[in-house]
Amino acid sequence: MKLIIFGNARHGKDTACEYLRDRYGLSFSASSTFACETFLFEQLRGPFGYASMQECFDDRVNHRQLWYEAIRGHNTPDRTRLGRGIFAANDVYCGIRDREEFESLRAARLFDLAVWIDAEKRLPPESEQSMKLTRQDADLVISNNDDLEALHKRLDALMEGMDMFRHLCSVSRARAALVA
Repeated sequence: MKLIIFGNARHGKDTACEYLRDRYGLSFSASSTFACETFLFEQLRGPFGYASMQECFDDRVNHRQLWYEAIRGHNTPDRTRLGRGIFAANDVYCGIRDREEFESLRAARLFDLAVWIDAEKRLPPESEQSMKLTRQDADLVISNNDDLEALHKRLDALMEGMDMFRHLCSVSRARAALVA
């Protein structure tokens, strides 16, 4: 099962993905990490004088709009380009921000579930300039407005629900095979 985990800046997307990796073995890549490793560091190191990929990555919070635009450029004309790269080696795409990319990935059926991580009761939303998606775009919203243990319990419930769904699908396929 392929997932997209998304939400506003600093609302806990990476924390959620790290928990799913450590507890359930799901691999993930954040869009910023993948973009930095595959093309952005090479584009930005000269203009900003970055000595390392890590320095470039760490400075991304100061250039969110620039990173957003660079990823959009990378995804032109194929809006699924970054997502295909991420999903080729990972179960989870963490941090999508562009509506056209999201809708293109959905239309191409490259993911099964879109999960929004929400911490708006304790943190401000991100600028609409660099985040074109909202919680309404998600299939499921998971609150991260409490403590870490509460987030983990909600993620456990997500995984239990996905396991039940997979089981029901396999039972349905088995029944269909018996009837045929």
